[in-house]
Amino acid sequence: MAENRSAQAYGVMHTASQNGSGGAYRYLANMYEQGRGVEGSPFMARHMNWMGSQYHDPESMYQAAKDFYARGHRKDGDHLATKAKDCGHPGAIILLMERSILEGRDADARMFLEMGIDAGIPAAKFALAEQYDKGGLGLPKDYQRAFYWYTESAKHGEARAMAAIAYYFFRGQHGVQDEFAAAHWYHQAAKASHVESMTAYGWMLMNGKGAQANPDEAFGYLKRASKMGDKQADVFLAQLVKAKH
Repeated sequence: MAENRSAQAYGVMHTASQNGSGGAYRYLANMYEQGRGVEGSPFMARHMNWMGSQYHDPESMYQAAKDFYARGHRKDGDHLATKAKDCGHPGAIILLMERSILEGRDADARMFLEMGIDAGIPAAKFALAEQYDKGGLGLPKDYQRAFYWYTESAKHGEARAMAAIAYYFFRGQHGVQDEFAAAHWYHQAAKASHVESMTAYGWMLMNGKGAQANPDEAFGYLKRASKMGDKQADVFLAQLVKAKH
């Protein structure tokens, strides 16, 4: 039944795409990416994203820009990322900022970062916190300001910011060491599917850090992190199994 619906959706979207619908091309790209209703094909997904970008679909422009960057075509990536940004795509602002940082164009990076902050994008707030944490882009290393912006980002669901807050509390990075707060924030980040936080929270539950020791719950988080490829989780799982025996 689901396959029939996927086939029907493909037919409808294919017709729409032939009539010049950028959103339909993006929908088809998503089907090829996931192998949903069609045979999965990275090439076809890239092609459909590119076609969607030609019909001014912001998400298609953004995805095509990422594809071009990944394949080393900076000019094409810049062109489509800029078009997506001009269409209001928040991810494109972050993408352009990250590329600017990667290429050492600090002035451009600061411009895009400010643009993202003004737009209230959680990932931009996280990026600003990271710069204060490291002292990058000409900003001073300032853990208090970093913590503030991590918190602002975490308020809007940015899991990486939640993990950073947890680390700050665990290490006392901003002058306040609190294992209970660290456990809370690692738990929040783990629930948001942040892999390293699953491992960190599992370790805290293993050792009764910031929470009552709970080997069974620790095992669950560590097992999930292990399945998602975190090697440190494998180490802790082995220790947990050994301790049980």
